[in-house]
Amino acid sequence: MIGHKPRRPLHECGKYQAIWTDYEDNGMHLDRGHLCPNFINSQDRTKQLGTFTLTNAAPQYAEFNEHSWWKYECVTQYTIINLVPNEKVFLMTGTYGNAVDEYGNPVWLNINGEHGKNPVRVPGYYWKAVCYPGNTAVGKPAWAYAIVQKNENKLKKASFKSYISLKEFANQYFRDLPFGNSCINAPFGEFGQYLSKDAFDNIVKHHCNG
Repeated sequence: MIGHKPRRPLHECGKYQAIWTDYEDNGMHLDRGHLCPNFINSQDRTKQLGTFTLTNAAPQYAEFNEHSWWKYECVTQYTIINLVPNEKVFLMTGTYGNAVDEYGNPVWLNINGEHGKNPVRVPGYYWKAVCYPGNTAVGKPAWAYAIVQKNENKLKKASFKSYISLKEFANQYFRDLPFGNSCINAPFGEFGQYLSKDAFDNIVKHHCNG
């Protein structure tokens, strides 16, 4: 039988991880950045609610979170629904490195240890990797891509030029292969039709400005 440990008060939890008030009162323009995003999971109410847990969040600068990164997530959802509706697609999202200030110093939440809190690293980059493994039954080949963006409080425009192959992403940022060989060797494939200025901007204009 698994033992039960009493639930700790919220202020106790706050010593070991960032909590709501750390994001609301940080004075650094940092949001709760969803790793598994609310937007992509909006088709399933239970999964969507699960994205709001703090274990699914990392400090993300507001201008980046609410503008360009949100558009990349929107394009991900739109293209998957249009290219491979109701089929299996693998997605991974994470963070990399440490954000730095104007002097090159690492940025942390709670760096001064106020109220006995442990500091929380502010990521330097957010990344997303996507793979459709293919469907031999209907003759659909695999396709895959990744995107890595700097976490900074600047208003940047989302661009089709930001996408890289999964192999390039793995070589630069992963020790092990994400998803496996069939995905790592997959080209942009059918997704590539959206990697032009007109096609990409059309999705953003008509589907990602809400």
